[in-house]
Order: sequence, then structure tokens, then C-alpha cells
Amino acid sequence: DIIAGFPGETEADHQDSLALAEAAGFARLHVFPFSPRPGTPAANMSPQVSREDAERRCAELRALGARLATEFSERFVDETLPVLWEQRRKGGLWTGLTGNYLRVFAESDANLGNCIADACITEVVTGGVRARVIADGD
Repeated sequence: DIIAGFPGETEADHQDSLALAEAAGFARLHVFPFSPRPGTPAANMSPQVSREDAERRCAELRALGARLATEFSERFVDETLPVLWEQRRKGGLWTGLTGNYLRVFAESDANLGNCIADACITEVVTGGVRARVIADGD
């Protein structure tokens, strides 16, 4: 979780946040702008960061987060991972999560709901990764 535009945050602080997130190689960033809440100390702190600057900083952090998420996911292409399969979605694709929270999509005729089954990650797609479910003996 990263709050962009917290009172007193300078442009240098923002650049440091970008650099830290980049260096850490986070798999996912949850970014949101600071919004003052009445009665909290931060609501009266100064200097307040303009809404425009906070939103721009959020956009920069989110763009970095998207790139880092893709890079993280790409590390698992051609790897086989256990997946907790949750449900079959419209269009027939099963969806589930790996132990490291990759959202996985795969085709299967089997009922995978609430089962853990291995899957070989084949590609990175919007919102997660595509995979091939590994049946016993594959």
C-alpha cells in the first residue's frame, strides 16, 4: 500500500518512493491518493499536496506497479505451480490463485472447483497468467 500526496510529501520523496518500489521489485502495488479525514492530525498538516500532484503521483506509481506486476508474472512462464482453482467463469475458463497470488486462467473439462491442481504457466495476460492444467501423468 502506498499513499501518494501525504501532507509534506515532496517531489523528492515521491521519487524516492518510486525508486524504492522499483528496487524492491514488488509483485503488486496498491496505490491511492491521500484524502484528508476531518478530525485527523493529517487533515491539518502542512504543506498539503495539491490534488493534481497527488493524482499525477498516483498515476506514476500505478504505471510502475503495472510494469512490476508484469515482470513478476513473466518470471513464472514455463514453470509449474500448484493452483487453488476457484470457479469456472463465463466463457469456460477456470480461474484460481497460486501460492504467490498469481491469478491463473486455464481451460479444463474437469471440475476443478475448490481443488488444488498443478498448472504450467504459458503466458502473461491482462489480469494474470494463462496456464495449462497438468493432469496426473503429464
